[in-house]
Amino acid sequence: MMVTGINTNTCNPRALFSELPIYTPLHYSNTLSSITGANVYLKLENLQICNSFKIRGVGYMCSKVVHEKNCQMLVASGINAGIACAYAGKKLNTMVTIFVPINTPDFIIEKIQNEGANVFVKGK
Repeated sequence: MMVTGINTNTCNPRALFSELPIYTPLHYSNTLSSITGANVYLKLENLQICNSFKIRGVGYMCSKVVHEKNCQMLVASGINAGIACAYAGKKLNTMVTIFVPINTPDFIIEKIQNEGANVFVKGK
């Protein structure tokens, strides 16, 4: 299986993982630094393609198992982890199925489906 020139059958997970999250900057917070009396920096993980830090953990786990034969990912998620897993599956060319609760907004379901994942709406 090839991902952006990487063979997922022989590659180590760290190399695959490096393809998933993007660099996000640190931003010095004057307000929080003033309140705490310490230098406070905010990591802007909202700039990730999936809009959250979830791609770091989910992406790493996906990159560890994607080389297994007939790998498919099944995930129960509310919002961010499902989006991150769907994105990782798309990047790693792996089938992903996400189970979301019935109160999941339609635009989130569409976002997951747009990443190529199958979505099932079940439970609360």
